[in-house]
Amino acid sequence: MAGTFTSLYPIVATILVFWAAVITWRCKRTPPLLGLLLAVAIYLTSLGSVEPLMPLALGTIILAVIVVSDHVRREWDLQSFFIGLTAGVAPQVFAAFTTFGAARPGLMSLNASQVAQTGLVFWLVLPEMKARAQWLGWLPAAVQMAVSVSRVPLFVAVVYFALKPTKQRAVMLFLIIVLFIYAGYAQGQISRVLPPQLIKAAELRLGLISSPIESSQAAAGSISDSVVSPEFEISGFGFGNYINHTGLVRPHNVFILMFFEMGILALIPVLMLGWAVFTRRLPMAVFIPLFILWQFTEEANGRVEGFFTTAAVLTAVWRVQPPKATLLAAIRQRLQPAK
Repeated sequence: MAGTFTSLYPIVATILVFWAAVITWRCKRTPPLLGLLLAVAIYLTSLGSVEPLMPLALGTIILAVIVVSDHVRREWDLQSFFIGLTAGVAPQVFAAFTTFGAARPGLMSLNASQVAQTGLVFWLVLPEMKARAQWLGWLPAAVQMAVSVSRVPLFVAVVYFALKPTKQRAVMLFLIIVLFIYAGYAQGQISRVLPPQLIKAAELRLGLISSPIESSQAAAGSISDSVVSPEFEISGFGFGNYINHTGLVRPHNVFILMFFEMGILALIPVLMLGWAVFTRRLPMAVFIPLFILWQFTEEANGRVEGFFTTAAVLTAVWRVQPPKATLLAAIRQRLQPAK
């Protein structure tokens, strides 16, 4: 989780690539097929892109993250993984306590939204933790979601609770909301959850898709005269190249950004996601909150920090299926009448 920190993610990415290479060499294990397929799709978007090295670098980082995640699932005690997550984010949680009254501090991350999404990771993986360790996971979730005063991650947390309610998580969520309201008042940011600000934010997000030049001007304050209005291209702009190609603020939607950057090759990660949900490798109760989050944020597709937080959730919740649990077997199971 230290990789979400603005100054550390290039270092963490380098370490992950090296670690993945060591795992592949020492274990004599080829990277997961899905990881290879996704990386190749991203590499292909470098053809004709403004910055061809960007897709190559990001594709390599994503492949490395998948290799390490697969290794953790195979070889580690999952509880040790949770302890590592908590220790990795401890400096940011401490920083949150010291800046609780500052207006939406970015802390050690890129911005307040990334802080909240890092906190959301812990909320989504809480059920995978042992019961006595869940309050330890609650602390970084609560502090980071509260201090950021970010609306979407809090809404996603409520949705996840509705899908997997327990008495303990009800108390936890209530305390998160209390801290969120307290931080909102302390920072003078409580108006962010009132209807006028919600409507304004929705209009801006929609504008980044429907009228990107005008909305980027409103969001960034000033933009270059050489900006280009984005248009869908079969080959895409190149993964990670939306800003380089258009000069505009990224649309706050993972799937729209993905199709702009990857073109028709974006169907590959979308179909992978559908396969993971259909075969129950990715639980529906986790997919729905992530899907909602991705409608209003772009980090999971556009930033290395977003790769790390998404990978942390998937590593914790991924369900390893037995060898016979193929796609065909899943289809047959779905078609069987209920007993």
